[in-house]
This record gives sequence, C-alpha cells and structure tokens, in this order.
Amino acid sequence: MHGKEAELLMAGFVYVARCLAEGDTATLRRMGLGWPDLRALNRLGLGDVLHLVRQAATAPFLEIRFDRATFQRQLERLEAQRQAEDQRLALLQGDAPQAMLHDLFGTTLKEYYTYRRLLGLGPCAERRPRAPDDATLRAVWRAWQAHGLDRLPEGPQPEHYLALHQATGLSLRTIWPLAREWVSAGLRTRAGN
Repeated sequence: MHGKEAELLMAGFVYVARCLAEGDTATLRRMGLGWPDLRALNRLGLGDVLHLVRQAATAPFLEIRFDRATFQRQLERLEAQRQAEDQRLALLQGDAPQAMLHDLFGTTLKEYYTYRRLLGLGPCAERRPRAPDDATLRAVWRAWQAHGLDRLPEGPQPEHYLALHQATGLSLRTIWPLAREWVSAGLRTRAGN
C-alpha cells in the first residue's frame, strides 16, 4: 500500500494510538477492537506499525466508511443554520430591533450589538418607535395581507418579515410592533380600516 491510502491507514493508527494513550477504550470498542486487540496494539512499536501498513495492501484490516445518510442529514442541518444566519443578517440590515431577533433566534443583547458592529451598522438607540401614521399602518397591513400573513397558523417567520420590509421599504423597527400586535390579536384585526 502506497501514497494516500498508506497515509490514511497511518492516520488511523495514530488515532488508535492516541485513544489508547488517553484510555479511550470505549471509542476503540466502537471501532470493533476487542480486548485482545487492544493488548496487542499496546505492545506494537513504530516498526511494527510501519510493517502492518505495508502488509495492508494485500490483507486490509482497517475499513473507513462514509455514512451517506448521516452526512446528508448533517448537510441539511448545516444548510438550515446557514439560511437562519443569512436571515438574521438580512433582518439586522433592515434595522430589526433586538427584541425581534431574540424572539426569532434567541439573539442576546451582546450578540445583537456584536452583529451590528460587524455589519458596520453602528450603535442604535433601542427606543420605542413612534406610533405609525395612518399611511404607514395601511401600507404594512396591505403588505401583510398580500403576503398572506393574516392566514398563517404559526405567525410570521423571518422570511415573512423580510418580505414586509422589502414590500413597504419601512424599517423592521416600525414593522415589528405592528406585527406583534396583529399576531397577539389572532391576526383578525383589520388595521387601518
């Protein structure tokens, strides 16, 4: 066995040696090694390991498998986390208040200000926004209805708030309190009518 395969096998031996040195026999048992194997591995020197690596070309004894189903689940989880992070950043750029990000993502105050700084948004005064005028209220309500948010059983998600922000051009700091009020009213309130 030569090249990359020998390197992989050698890395496997290094991993096993590290587990042995740290007393991590549970990991080695999950790899399929029994107590007699562990005792034999403990007695091996570097020359013995190199000899076994060379012999593995004709009698392979270490199998490294790729679990595609588990890998796919991990990729899906990673993609969901990436989408959530993209949404959080987009909401921040739309001037989302910290309370909104806390409700949607569990973002702490410290994280909120760190994100704002990293995005170059600067500090913001976490203050209560002024009550919207009638034109603003009607614009948000029309966008709310146009996007079907008055019919959502679970209430708006990050992508819905982004759609409202894009449709109205209004700050999420203005949209958030209206949305919270309409959600708490069961989405049945006819705003601005």
